Amino acid sequence: MKLTRRELIRMSAGASLVSMAGAWGPLMAGPKGLIEVTIPSSGIKVPAVGIGTVKFRAAPGTDEMQPFRDTLQTFHRLGGRVIDTSPNYGNSEEVLGHLLRETGLRDDVFMATKVDREDAQEGIERMESSFGRFGPPIDLMQVHNLRGTDA
Repeated sequence: MKLTRRELIRMSAGASLVSMAGAWGPLMAGPKGLIEVTIPSSGIKVPAVGIGTVKFRAAPGTDEMQPFRDTLQTFHRLGGRVIDTSPNYGNSEEVLGHLLRETGLRDDVFMATKVDREDAQEGIERMESSFGRFGPPIDLMQVHNLRGTDA
């Protein structure tokens, strides 16, 4: 974008007037709290942004878990509640299940995971294995990669 000197002066003068009038306030980020959305089927309010766990891969019970523990605890402390994972993300469900139990955060999160099997029985088994790693409830079961939508 090219600006002429005249356009730059005009824009600077306008910005100065807005600043002096105190009109920047509504445009600035501030401590207004998290933006929440309501889930239509249940009326539950959850933060509009959650955390994905595709990189939560480690050997449970080892020092490799510490960065994920720190991330999860910071996320929660700052108001995060929505966690999205998948059995396709390596052992992230195992890591996350372990961390949620260890930190005592399991009952305070909105848990979302995925199923990706074309056969109905395989899909049920896949979902049951996720329940086994987290325990109920899983608040949102999503179809991953649109596989098995007919089943």
